[in-house]
Order: sequence, then structure tokens, then C-alpha cells
Amino acid sequence: MQERAGVRSMAERVGNSIHSTIPHAAREFLEEQLMVVVGSVDADGRVWASLLVSEPGFVRVLDERTVRIDATPLPGDPLEEVLQGAGAKVGVLSIDLPTRRLLRLSSEAERRPDGIYVRSCQVYANCPKYIQICEPRTSGGRRLEDRVRSDSNLHSRPLFPPAIR
Repeated sequence: MQERAGVRSMAERVGNSIHSTIPHAAREFLEEQLMVVVGSVDADGRVWASLLVSEPGFVRVLDERTVRIDATPLPGDPLEEVLQGAGAKVGVLSIDLPTRRLLRLSSEAERRPDGIYVRSCQVYANCPKYIQICEPRTSGGRRLEDRVRSDSNLHSRPLFPPAIR
């Protein structure tokens, strides 16, 4: 099918970029990030995106397939319920907004007392085509509102509240 569509070489190139282990460059990239987005599906089949944010180093690559995230979902975040059982299917997306670099891990995860453990099944870079360059800023010492927002509609909203844009 790919050959008939004239995209076979592109499909082979993309297919060769998917790994089961975390490449060295990806390890460094993950450990430098300020945030990760964890996609999950709750018991009712609803899809959720949870933003986990902290200082660089809160994501640690422990070995070629295991990542520990030293952050917890906010109270009320559906990710907390999803992580109650071992082997929860999640997608982890790490985005460096100033450079538009993206890394995705399709994985299984579980919550342990010392963090969220993610075991990679597939690791690959995503296309930055729709990511706009921006420079995240801190809140200047002000406490941001800690709350989970739930919505059944897709809207175009800023990724960060005005305080940290």
C-alpha cells in the first residue's frame, strides 16, 4: 500500500526511528525538561492529558527502558486513578518549547511511593510541525492555582496560564 501511494521510503525512515529502548540523546533530552504531558484513558474510556511540571531533573532515565517521574498529579486529576494499577497504558510526551523538539514514549506506568515509573514500549521523536516556538517563564514566585480542569469539548487554549508564559 505504501509503495502504491509513493511513500514507502518515508514509511521505512519513520519506522526505523521507533525504538523499544531510550536512545542516549533522548535520555539527556528527558532529564533537561521542565514538563511532560501524560496521556491516559480512564475506566470509562475517556482520554485525558495531564501536565506534570517541576525543575529540570524531575524526569530520570533509570535504564534503557525505565523512566521515573518525580511529580504527582494534582488532586482530582484522572491520571491518579489510572496509575493505581500496575501496567497502566500511557503516552508520555516531552516538549521543549523553545526548540520545538518532541519525544514520545508509548508505555506502561505505575505509581510507586517515590514517583511514577514508566516502562517504554515505543520511543520516538514527533514532528514539530504544529508546535509554536515559545519561551516558558516561571511565575515569579507567585503560587499558581492548583486545580484540575475537565472539559468535554476541544478548545484552542494557551498551554500555560498567563503567569508563566
